[in-house]
Amino acid sequence: MLIKNISVDPLLPDTLQGHVYFPLFNKDILVIEFTADHIEYANACVGLLVDLSDLMISKLCQASIRYCNACLEAMGEPIRHFENEREVLALVDPRALIIGYSNVVPAIHLELSCEWEKEHGMEWAILQNEVKYVSSFQGIGPFDELDENDSNFAKP
Repeated sequence: MLIKNISVDPLLPDTLQGHVYFPLFNKDILVIEFTADHIEYANACVGLLVDLSDLMISKLCQASIRYCNACLEAMGEPIRHFENEREVLALVDPRALIIGYSNVVPAIHLELSCEWEKEHGMEWAILQNEVKYVSSFQGIGPFDELDENDSNFAKP
């Protein structure tokens, strides 16, 4: 079991929460919004998170840089240049892996804070090795249908 310290979520008493070590950021993060009936599914989602491939990390970093620079540009600030795409991760702090439930396949839905958008933070949604959504946190999960008008930096 990858999820540690499982307990009832005080904000959503019908669900559980726990913690998982996220090696990409070298820290424990919350795992939220899963139920006792779906602990195996939650653990499978956590497994995807802790085993992110270098290719997936690269795609997430590139999308995060696009989001960062779009926000900075919109605020009239100079865009940031990164010698190594992973440098953007120093400006990001993962907060929680949101499980929800799907009987389809495990997925990653991550809430993060970031230096360039302190109010809305950032959201990563990954489904079947595809980065589906990277932008401000809107509660858009990996199984949601995306509107073409959504500000989504997952695609170059």
